[in-house]
Amino acid sequence: MNENSAYEMLRRELQKRRNDDGWNYAIAGRVVTRRKKNMKIKTIAGAGAMAGALAVLCIALFIANPEPSMSYGMHSLISEQVNGAYGDVFTMKGPADPPAAVTYVYFGATDSVIDNALNTR
Repeated sequence: MNENSAYEMLRRELQKRRNDDGWNYAIAGRVVTRRKKNMKIKTIAGAGAMAGALAVLCIALFIANPEPSMSYGMHSLISEQVNGAYGDVFTMKGPADPPAAVTYVYFGATDSVIDNALNTR
């Protein structure tokens, strides 16, 4: 086989494939199949990367945080206050000295001024 005959054979084969719709559809089908496969791989890789980033964020914010959050600190403070009040009231531990008796002062003069003002109206 010389060079011209190989060239002619290639040219005829290419011409035959150019004019054949079945061959075009076969190639187009393979291209579409390959693109779908690539898109699926990219989607799975992207979802995996997002899941990994979310896992790292969760670990950084919730698990590796050594300081208690503010809400936990307030919970602890309120808990201690409630427990202390409960202990004082229900265990009769109250203060050592009872509070001094409250004395009321009666100002009769003030009452008479108010009564006189109401009568003049």
